Amino acid sequence: MSCVKYIVSKIEDKYHYTLMDIGAMGGIPEKWKEIVDDIKIIAFEPDKREFSKLKNSKNIIYLNYALYNKSEDLKYYITKNPGKSSIFKPCLTTLSQYEDVERF
Repeated sequence: MSCVKYIVSKIEDKYHYTLMDIGAMGGIPEKWKEIVDDIKIIAFEPDKREFSKLKNSKNIIYLNYALYNKSEDLKYYITKNPGKSSIFKPCLTTLSQYEDVERF
């Protein structure tokens, strides 16, 4: 089953709208919480440290996947500071020009 078909299979007919949260660290953004019972939410968080903190509910599904425009195996670079991880390797030469380079 393709990734797209899998995601679509998770959407229940009773919900008129589906929100997809890409990079779900910290849970659903505050601005969506007042309508959270009226929509279906599919949220993606590829960092296992952050994913382990998220809890599915009746209409929120968290998936431990990174999204990419091709179906292929990718290396995922975990940084010291959550929220900075990426499929792109941090370039410390460039990043050293900014504050707090240690977060990478």
